[in-house]
Amino acid sequence: MKKFIVFILLQTLSMICAVFAQDTFYLKGKAINAGTLEAVPFVIVNIEGMGINKHMYSGFEGEFEFDSLLSGNYRLYGQYFHFYKFDTTITVSGNIEQFILPQVRDSSLGEYWLYPSHYNTQGALHDIENKTMEIILEINGARDYSLSEKDTLFENKYQVEYRFEGCEVLPEQDNVGYNREIFRHLDQLYGKRWRKSVRKDAIGLKVKK
Repeated sequence: MKKFIVFILLQTLSMICAVFAQDTFYLKGKAINAGTLEAVPFVIVNIEGMGINKHMYSGFEGEFEFDSLLSGNYRLYGQYFHFYKFDTTITVSGNIEQFILPQVRDSSLGEYWLYPSHYNTQGALHDIENKTMEIILEINGARDYSLSEKDTLFENKYQVEYRFEGCEVLPEQDNVGYNREIFRHLDQLYGKRWRKSVRKDAIGLKVKK
């Protein structure tokens, strides 16, 4: 009798969960320059509706994604420096794979602005959270910009990628701040032992003897 009662309770609970459960969907998109069709990174993309109010920056390839969306209508808008604001309404009734968010150049605002750099303290915290950590290396005109087998082993062991710094300095760029945040996180995970095998041309690295 007790087993029967438990069975009935479980069945009832299952039916209640099914009633209240709602399907959720995702929206994947890409921000592009409407004139050149090139990807536009660091567009501030916003989505509002159905009790949701979120925003994110488009990635280096212009990509962005919102998940856990209920069926319904949403306002989607975004803008990049010196571009007109894109603002539209979309209906979500299933997963959306390739939504194009066009950015139209506003020539009245003068010269094209450089997009802000990802490589600073805030960028490092983002990469740590998303497990996409990098270590920025110094550039030198006489150096061969290639990675050795030892470097690859280090990358695989500590789940980090080496990156050579660029020649152009972008707004908000702070390579030292980025690396130091990554170094601090590696210290927390592995102690100091990773420092023995890291490349010595890593920016901001203090080698302790």
